[in-house]
Amino acid sequence: MGISYSFYLEASVDNKWCCVCPQYKNRDGEISFHTIIDGKSYLHEVVDDFAYERGVEPSEELKGDYMTFYLFDSEKAKKYITMRYNENKGYVLKDEMERFIESAGDGSSGHEIYEWLQPDEFAALSQELQKAYVYFEWTNSYQTLEILKRIDIVANKFRSIYERQMWMVSNSDRPTAYRIVVGVG
Repeated sequence: MGISYSFYLEASVDNKWCCVCPQYKNRDGEISFHTIIDGKSYLHEVVDDFAYERGVEPSEELKGDYMTFYLFDSEKAKKYITMRYNENKGYVLKDEMERFIESAGDGSSGHEIYEWLQPDEFAALSQELQKAYVYFEWTNSYQTLEILKRIDIVANKFRSIYERQMWMVSNSDRPTAYRIVVGVG
């Protein structure tokens, strides 16, 4: 079964946290919230490295019996994103690099690179074998850097949607802060 992770955006309005993720009706006709991102094992490392303060009190809309909530450290995540351009670097087969670039260009997370040579391994190859390789820097779609970028992009979109809705309802109180909470269950 495994542990599930769900990321939500909340806003503080009148000193009260409320979920500002877009809503939809689920199959049972109940109102549910879209998540920033959710999943199982591939989010484990991100939660371990960027979630803190276990047992934080979520907004009323998110309270449930099956989840424990953590705060997500958005500032630490932004620093991580700005400090790194790619997660991996090394010598890869030219056709592997080309397939990776093609799949990135079509918007899929299709082809990933999991095998490469370090500089000393590459240097040990014959000159003929070296011709099949090229130096390359990349990040696979389910690595920390790409996940953090997705979280940032979607959270910003949700914030923008919410603020446009608030702008349209002029008598609404404006949020004083935002936060991302992670439900673990």
